Order: sequence, then structure tokens, then C-alpha cells
Amino acid sequence: MKTVLVGDGPRTSEVLAALQSHPGTTVSGRVSRHGSQGGVPVYPTLTAALGPVTADLVVLTGEIDSEDVAAAATNQRPILLADAAAHSEATVGALQKLAAGEKARVFLQRDADYGASATLRRFLASGRLGPIGHLSCDDRRTGAPGSGDGGRYWLSRGGPLLAQVCALLGTGARDVMARIDDDHGVTEAYVETLRGIHVHYSGGWRALADSHCLWIEGAKGSLRTDGGQVWWRNRGWRFFVPVRLGGTPGAATLRATLDRVVAEIERGGVGDRQALGIAGAALASAGSRQVVSVANPGRAVAA
Repeated sequence: MKTVLVGDGPRTSEVLAALQSHPGTTVSGRVSRHGSQGGVPVYPTLTAALGPVTADLVVLTGEIDSEDVAAAATNQRPILLADAAAHSEATVGALQKLAAGEKARVFLQRDADYGASATLRRFLASGRLGPIGHLSCDDRRTGAPGSGDGGRYWLSRGGPLLAQVCALLGTGARDVMARIDDDHGVTEAYVETLRGIHVHYSGGWRALADSHCLWIEGAKGSLRTDGGQVWWRNRGWRFFVPVRLGGTPGAATLRATLDRVVAEIERGGVGDRQALGIAGAALASAGSRQVVSVANPGRAVAA
């Protein structure tokens, strides 16, 4: 799969090396302000690159121009955000609008994947939990002061994690009410799914130690996971018991992301539309202090 790498940032060299070493991708060209690097042809804009260069995938890293996002959309190329935490608010907005289009395919570099997804799905399908009433998800990461920008957080962690939670439930997100406190690097959201299940989400960059907990409350009991291990407590039990021992939340490396993206493009996947929709709705809600529709982040929902 031929790719074009767009943008300049601290992780650009890492992304370039990953694309060149992956068996399913090659780098046909770069869009950069810093001239030729690594023997790859360099162009000033994506529009200029897509003329002489064949690209099956556009990879964005670091700071990029919103015009380059528009060029990818115009040419209907799949897009991978290989470094979501480095993109500007203008880029975030352009990508949200792009992802809302029916033909756009935008993929995210996830910071973490649920290693216990199969175990959780089997347990939920067994009916042992009963009707689900409520979920809470708390995600705390260590990070340097100043890294708590809301747009970057929701693209790299909040949106992808909540999209995975919705996928576990076999549903999608309908509405989001969110707040963002960039001074302290924390954010919080209430999400209503299409099945009417409510999810309380809290997260932040500046914790003293990394931690993650998803708690699913059902009529017959409770299910809890840190992303790797899973614990179950029947209604009336005093303690949780392990469902599966071993494992930790899977670190979604760039190599793993490329594996996933290449496979999804080859089978005609639509991209991470749900994650981007949730991230866009959360940012719009935090700005307007209203409940916002995931399907249309520009529209507030009547209370």
C-alpha cells in the first residue's frame, strides 16, 4: 500500500521509519517544509504530491495545514492520524467535518486498546450481567504540564476509548455532555448510547500514575476491567472474582495501528468515524455547555 506522509513534528521520523519497515506499506512521497529526508520525494503541499505520486493512504503527523486535510478529502484518500496528540485545534475541526462525510475514511492512532475485548464480549453475551443500567470509565495518564489540551486528548484517548466501550455494548453513541479543564489537564463527559445506556467518562493527562477502570453495572451483578484483567461480582457478593487472569491494557503501537488500518482499507472499512464523532461532540459540548449530538457535533440537543 503506497502512502504519503504529511507534516512535521517530534514523531515524524518514527512514523516514517514505521511506514518504511511495515511489510504492507511503502512511502511514495512526503509533504514537508524541511526539504528532502531519507531519499523520499518531498512536496510543498498534498495537492502537489498527489499529482506525480500514487497514494492509497495519507498519513498525518505533527503540525499540518487544514488545506492538506481538504486535499485528502477531495481526492477521497483514506487518512491516518499517526500522532493525534500533536495536531492543532484547526486540524481537529477540519478532520471532524471530514469524518462526517459519507465517503471519508479517517483512522486514529489509538493510545490503548482493550486486550480483554473478547472476554468482555463473551461475558456480556452470556446474560450473566442482566440488563445494563450504567457504565463508568476512568482513564488517567501521566504527562507533562501543558499537555492537557482538550482537542488532543479527545482525539488520542477519549474518543477512541469510548468508541471501544460502545462497540463492546454493540451500539453507538447518541449524545455527549462534556466539560474540559485544561488548566488541570482533566476532562469529564456523560454519554448516552443509542440503546439508552448512560456512560460516565473521566480522564486526564497529569496523574501521578497510569490507571484505567471500566465498570459495568447490571441488574444481576457488576463487571470491572483495567483493560487487560476482568473481574466479576454477582449481585449480593462481597468481593469481585477474576474472570481472566493475566494481561494488561494493550499498548496500541504504530505497527499494530498500521496492521489494523491496512486490513480495514483492504476490506473497505469506514474508518474510526465513531471515535471522531464522539471527540467532536465532546469538544462542541465543552465549548457550548450543552448536550451535543454525536451524529452532528454542530447541533445542540434540546434538554
